[in-house]
Amino acid sequence: MLNFMITPVVRALLIINFAAYIVSGYLFPPMAEFFSLKYIFARDFYPFQFFTYMFLHGDFSHVFFNMLSLFFIGPMLEMYWGSKKFMYFYFIVGIGAGVIYSMILYAQMYGLNVQITDYINNPTPELFLEFLNQNASLMVDPNQNFLHSFSQMPLNEEYKEQSIRAAQDIFEAKSRSSLVGASGATYGLLMAYGLLFPKREMLIFPFPFPIKAWIFIICIGTLELLLGLLDRNGDIVAHFAHVSGMAFAFIMIKLWKEKANDF
Repeated sequence: MLNFMITPVVRALLIINFAAYIVSGYLFPPMAEFFSLKYIFARDFYPFQFFTYMFLHGDFSHVFFNMLSLFFIGPMLEMYWGSKKFMYFYFIVGIGAGVIYSMILYAQMYGLNVQITDYINNPTPELFLEFLNQNASLMVDPNQNFLHSFSQMPLNEEYKEQSIRAAQDIFEAKSRSSLVGASGATYGLLMAYGLLFPKREMLIFPFPFPIKAWIFIICIGTLELLLGLLDRNGDIVAHFAHVSGMAFAFIMIKLWKEKANDF
């Protein structure tokens, strides 16, 4: 029989996260909008969102897999560090992931604003199509009839104005994006586990064989970074938040100069 102990802080985090999911998803939906992490220059951004976003999730699969990671990885780290240090690490990494993600989002918004300003100064069908292709993940479906009409009459002022409004709408849509989920913190736990117990073997579905923790961490970190850079259309996963959590955890472990022996 498998005897798996759930440690105190992990148990509390599991309860709080599932409770927050039920309340924000079914009992009081405005809670999710208010406490999710907004763009730092949005009107509804508040500093406390760097903390509260960690307890909100988009759907059941989101909260389930985050809590599954916490359930398997968390107790090992809490027993190794102790409850107080584990809780400190979890929250600092989660907040740090939100901060780094916000910095990345700010850089993206700045670049997007430069693109829009350049386009306003020279609105042509070719540049508009290029702009749409570069920001495809922010579009629902560009109006093909409009694109065709604009390409046929590139000097039409009404079409120019419409294309400028469409570009500005993309900026507004991006600025209204929000971040939720404990992924930054749980990916940080994975990084800590890989650094502290690199030779431990992990059985990861769908691989039929165990792999060492340090190999798994490198693979998943590289995958998340690539997915974030690709920015695929329709991908709503905040991959940079995952990478940010891993990066922040790496820094903390190195600052603590942690190295597990025989634990």
